[in-house]
Amino acid sequence: MKVLIVLSLAIVFVSAFGKKKPASPIYIRDLPKKTPRKFSITNGYRAYDGQFPYQVGLYMKFDFLCEGLCSGSIISNQWVLTAAHCVYNRNSVYIIYGTVDFLNPRLSIHVDSNNIWQHEDFNYSNLANDICLINTPFIAFNDYIKKIMLPPLNTRQFQFDGENAIVAGWGQTSDSSPPACNILQYANFIIMNVYTCQLYYDPGIVQSDSICVATSNGRSPCKGDSGGPLVLNRNKQQIGVMSYGSLHGCENGFPVVFTKVTSYLEWIKDISGVYY
Repeated sequence: MKVLIVLSLAIVFVSAFGKKKPASPIYIRDLPKKTPRKFSITNGYRAYDGQFPYQVGLYMKFDFLCEGLCSGSIISNQWVLTAAHCVYNRNSVYIIYGTVDFLNPRLSIHVDSNNIWQHEDFNYSNLANDICLINTPFIAFNDYIKKIMLPPLNTRQFQFDGENAIVAGWGQTSDSSPPACNILQYANFIIMNVYTCQLYYDPGIVQSDSICVATSNGRSPCKGDSGGPLVLNRNKQQIGVMSYGSLHGCENGFPVVFTKVTSYLEWIKDISGVYY
């Protein structure tokens, strides 16, 4: 009997003096009868400076032993959008702006938990409503720091099946690579029908407020890319927030699941005042 294990795509670094702290929930289920498509894995592409000015890195301190890495997106001068599981039970977060080199940001700010707004119905056990807003000091925009557009409020029911979208992140570039990559990587993906995506996961895990991407062209988001934006190529609007994938690795051809931003446009508006 084959078993599929699913884990969020956040990444945790561990001190040599301590044990690893669990970063996210695990699901186990029998694989569907349909054999998942396999791809020949290649790495993503290296981003150039200023290519993704809306992309931010998130650096979390869990305790004196453990640290974590996620991504997020700038949606206004004072708000960042990310995944709720990235900041779950965190006291604060460091936000890295305006760079493709995670170790050399143009701007870095520290935000405490009073300015972190997880969705009130976020469920850590199954990653339902995996979305979060972070309120920041006013950030001036320039060529390297800009906001990403969100879809209009009237697109809540819109389906994106078959569309092309782009993902970037500082996560692993392959299953055998180091835990994170200093230089931002990106790749293009095809959006999969959510009902097809549900075949790969526990019943009830992939909801209608999810978007899945097929790991097309042998590329996949990986550990450390959680919270990053899924952006439509045709209009450069953010339609997803990266949530989870298969614990079997990033090179297995299984779809990766994002929180569907259009399902939360009213929530984003109510918390941040950002809407279109």
